[in-house]
Amino acid sequence: MDRTLAASRRDVPGAGVRLSALQWSPRTRPAQPPPFLLHHGLASSAGFWGPLAARLAAGEPGGPARAVVAIDARGHGESDRPDDGYDFATVTSDLHTALLALGWGTAGVLRPVLVGHSWGGNVVLEYAARHPGVAAGVALVDGGFIELHHMSWEETARELAPPTFEAMTWREFSARAAVWWSATGWDASIEAAMRHNFEELPDGTIRPRLSRERHLRILRAMWEQRPIELYERLRCPVLLLPARRANAEGLEQRFIEGKEQAVALAQGVLRRIGTPVTVEWFEDSIHDIPLQHPARLAARLEAFAATLAG
Repeated sequence: MDRTLAASRRDVPGAGVRLSALQWSPRTRPAQPPPFLLHHGLASSAGFWGPLAARLAAGEPGGPARAVVAIDARGHGESDRPDDGYDFATVTSDLHTALLALGWGTAGVLRPVLVGHSWGGNVVLEYAARHPGVAAGVALVDGGFIELHHMSWEETARELAPPTFEAMTWREFSARAAVWWSATGWDASIEAAMRHNFEELPDGTIRPRLSRERHLRILRAMWEQRPIELYERLRCPVLLLPARRANAEGLEQRFIEGKEQAVALAQGVLRRIGTPVTVEWFEDSIHDIPLQHPARLAARLEAFAATLAG
């Protein structure tokens, strides 16, 4: 079954922009608190969460059904694409406005579990630091501990800028992606999740929904952010879910080594200030944990949610 088909599309307000979102709601039984708010990574979209979100909404494996919403951040997916507002202050303001519209953003009412992947992890980390008392818990999926300032901005832009996207159809891109993903598996649910990241042009070719210029603005904001300083301000339980591969080489291996140090530092800070923290490494996993291991990740997030007050 294509688990992405259960989602419905809706608009929610951001800070002066329209954000698009996908919502998964249980069909046969009432949702139990806490709900999940999912924030995607850089150049991704709400559709990225499809294989995972449907499992959480359905209560798989063996948990209660929960409400799940994934947003398209500004500049991404089907949300508005302004030329500015890609700093963390504005993006977290977008998130807060969206949460208020969902009825989840005020302390004392329904408190969500905020789940962020990659850049989205850095977003929900900053949000939880800026708005203590809103989240029931924060889960950071191979993100939220991304520290880039050990490189110069010039090196960061050179190493992490998006590649130039050549003209091709979705069918051509999908065929290439199936080869790239051959070691980890490429199926209809992953293809549907990735499809949300692109738009089709009148000539039948595709292009990323996030422009290169906006991509670089977000990357610059990440380079300027100091995540380790934000952990000092967290007061809700935190689940760190980093990925690593034993056979990584080159730049990937350097990032894994930096990630290991950053995770250890974050864990140490949270323990020192008395904030509950759990770390679980996804071994032999690529960065896109929600696509490679949706069932395992859903089980881990559900176990985390079960320990939290709604």
